[in-house]
Amino acid sequence: MSDFDRDRLIKLLESKERYVKECLEITKKQREIVSAEDIDAGLLTSSLNERRVNIDKIEGLHHEINVLMQSYLANGTNEIGDSEIDALQSRIDGVITQIRELDVQSEKSIRDSMDASLSEAKRLNQNRRGIGAYGAAGYIAGPDYFDKKQ
Repeated sequence: MSDFDRDRLIKLLESKERYVKECLEITKKQREIVSAEDIDAGLLTSSLNERRVNIDKIEGLHHEINVLMQSYLANGTNEIGDSEIDALQSRIDGVITQIRELDVQSEKSIRDSMDASLSEAKRLNQNRRGIGAYGAAGYIAGPDYFDKKQ
């Protein structure tokens, strides 16, 4: 790998690391949002859009990173400077692992919230049925008119 390719790969990996760290910060915000008792859908949607933008930026870097990484791996790992590339890749992998862990926790919180809402809706529906059963018990007849001539 030439020095130019190595420098380019390092710059691309640093950019990827920056975007991945931004995704981590957004994921932490999302975790706080879904951990709240009342989930703010607008805030959650905007943070999801922010995260999507960063993911799109990362995906934009992937093709060039993959081409340069193939060249890097083809030359072996004993080349001078490999430790810097390996360290960058390791840090990126560590941040991605943190994002995955937070996503799992957020997904669990959302499922728990959905389950709680579903059980509350079922309880309210049962109460409505119970109240409805008492209301339909008697038929109220209108006034009866009797013929006074007999």
